[in-house]
Amino acid sequence: MYRLVIALAIFAVSSALAAPVLSIDPGVTRVSKFQTFELAVDISSVTDLYSYQLDIAFDPDVLQASAVTEGPFLRSGGPTLFTPFMIDNAGGTITFIGGLLLGMVPGVSGSGSLAVLNFTSTTYGTSPIVISEILLNDSGGNPIVPADPVNGIVNVIPEPATVWLMGAGVSALLLRYRRLSALKRR
Repeated sequence: MYRLVIALAIFAVSSALAAPVLSIDPGVTRVSKFQTFELAVDISSVTDLYSYQLDIAFDPDVLQASAVTEGPFLRSGGPTLFTPFMIDNAGGTITFIGGLLLGMVPGVSGSGSLAVLNFTSTTYGTSPIVISEILLNDSGGNPIVPADPVNGIVNVIPEPATVWLMGAGVSALLLRYRRLSALKRR
């Protein structure tokens, strides 16, 4: 009986002390060339989040970033200041994405979206979306140590209609080649 109580207590304490996780949502995204789309930077299992800052890296040969907007999670705790950020499409980075609650208010707990990233795909290929330089603080100014981030992947693929048209074109060329070859043999 005592072992069961101790095991349940250890489980409850370890669950309460679980490190928050930052992730890209959706984790794997498929888009077509020249498509504009959004990805969210989500946080889960955080307690007393008062401020945050992070950077994002991506492949600039495949994607171009256009904007970053504040997600609703931190705002659920009161007025916020969403800090300026810098987009470097040549280097493939978005730096200094951050926010903080204003005033003497408790931090926010739970899960939700911190920021929304807007991208446009420029060519076919795959781009990782990497979260780095993470700083999280509670309402007392103490650091919150997150778990390793869950990065995302964007696959830029041809649209099905494009693939079908390419296949139809290749088939037509092969048929024409066969007909010409048959005429030359006669």
